[in-house]
Amino acid sequence: MTSHSNKKKRSLPPQQHYPQKYSSRLTVDDEDISRISYPFASGGAIVTPIVPFDVKGMVFERLKEELLPKLNGRWNRTCRLHNTGDEDKIKTTAAETVVRSRLIIGINQCTQMLEKVLQQKKQNKFISSEHTMPSLIILTRDARPATIFSHIPIYAHLLKIPILILPGKASVELGRLLGLKSIAALVFLSSGSKVRGESTDEEASGAHTDVDSFVNFVISKIPK
Repeated sequence: MTSHSNKKKRSLPPQQHYPQKYSSRLTVDDEDISRISYPFASGGAIVTPIVPFDVKGMVFERLKEELLPKLNGRWNRTCRLHNTGDEDKIKTTAAETVVRSRLIIGINQCTQMLEKVLQQKKQNKFISSEHTMPSLIILTRDARPATIFSHIPIYAHLLKIPILILPGKASVELGRLLGLKSIAALVFLSSGSKVRGESTDEEASGAHTDVDSFVNFVISKIPK
């Protein structure tokens, strides 16, 4: 039987320090995602800004007015079909396709996307118009335990992606807004992130513009 101490550890490329998933340690306590120990960052920690409550309100309001209508009021299509009782009544518009192609919801899904982009960077395949590039990361401060997504700020730091934390009961409030139980993490993708078969008509173009407008607005509200 091979002992645990004899197991071979995977080495990292000398030119860059890439964290393994869930390898980070919170410096304050397990309930604070805003400051994470990372020896290769300035000051030995990655600090993610927490926006004020009034900014959170503005983010929710713009999300509700600009993007939610394109999803027909909810992210989960299965629930919409169940509520209408008629699949023919639910049509996927060009605008909905755009929003769904540029928004990733959930810790696992966001982690997979960020790790994919990080892997592209490690292989020097970063970045072309053919590759998906995250343009904004939103985390919620009340999601528990915070350690399950403490790696995301590290990925944001390595990839230089704008990131912020929403205060209060944001995970529940954001989930309610999108028709889900709760949401701990969101990743918005760049406008170059197009899916196969996506329409190029005015509706799709307008949806891309609206997503870009929302992302730029949120980035402008990140504390410096």
